[in-house]
Amino acid sequence: MSKYDEELRRRILSGDHLPSIRMWFIDCIIKSKLRDADFTEFERMFWNDIVANFEAWKANRKLN
Repeated sequence: MSKYDEELRRRILSGDHLPSIRMWFIDCIIKSKLRDADFTEFERMFWNDIVANFEAWKANRKLN
């Protein structure tokens, strides 16, 4: 289990600003060099959501 799972859950459940949570999580991944295999199932779902939202944003940006 990654050391960030509990803090990620706490931030989400406390109602922190979601973009801030995303940036915090990305920073954690960069600093600790986490890989996909290191993620808990919850972290993987959160990460996949970040990636999907970025890809959707990027696709929409090309259309405009």
